[in-house]
Formats: sequence, structure tokens, C-alpha cells
Amino acid sequence: MPCTASASAYNPRDGNNNAISLDPGAPLAASGGASDGVFTWTPTDAGADTANPITISATDDGSPVLASLQSFTVVVVGRPLIENITISNNLPVVDWTAFSNQSYRLQFMAELENHIWSDVVGDVIAAGPTASQTDPDWVITNRYYCVRVVPRLD
Repeated sequence: MPCTASASAYNPRDGNNNAISLDPGAPLAASGGASDGVFTWTPTDAGADTANPITISATDDGSPVLASLQSFTVVVVGRPLIENITISNNLPVVDWTAFSNQSYRLQFMAELENHIWSDVVGDVIAAGPTASQTDPDWVITNRYYCVRVVPRLD
């Protein structure tokens, strides 16, 4: 899942130019800053379960140089893994690994050839290290499931 952050700088001295950049120590694949102040990074699975300190700096070209730093940490968590699928009241219940307060969306596909995932109705907000959802629209056919992480907007 991509990580994006915006940085802006106000310069009280008219006529000076601001430069926004990533300080050393940012993840190698991270980019950002110079022209638009937007930091972007898409972690890989190899970066799961890591904390990544990032510092964005803004400097001007005046004399003396004015500078400001903003630091934050991006914590990369592993993808949800489906642990179990059971039948309860004649409906499938899918259980997966989760992070508390993270929102997830269960999706299904009837045929692997069509590559079209459909949503099971209702996102799930995990209350602990696992989450589950019942597929209420299941009929007795094959279904393939996946779980997607959904950004929380609250």
C-alpha cells in the first residue's frame, strides 16, 4: 500500500526559493520533495514488520539559510493472511490475521480466470490480532477469497 505525505514551507523572506528534500536514512525506494513537496514510498513485503524513520527538510537559498525539519516514522505491517474458512449456519466464515483498529475488506471471485474481485458487503474493523467475516451471499459454488487493507478515513 503506498505511503504519501505532503510537505510545504513558508518563507517569510520574499524572493528566496525553498527546497524540500528527504534527509539521509529514508528508505531507498522513497522519493519526494524537490518540486512538489510530496513524499511517496511503496514498501515491499520484505519491509513488513519494520519501523522506518523519515525526515523531510525545507531550506531556503537566503543568507543566512533558514531550515526546518519534520520527522515521522512509517510502520510497515504484514499483509493479512487468511487462516481459516469454516461453515457456520450454512455460510462460509473467513478468519484472517489483523491489526487492531485496522479496516479490512473481504473480497471473492467465483472463477480465477475472470480476475474480477467482488466485495462481500461491509468492511470489518479488527478488534484484535484476528478478524473474521461471514459471506452472507454465498451459494453452493466455488469461491476464492482475498482480504484487502482499507485506509481508515476517521
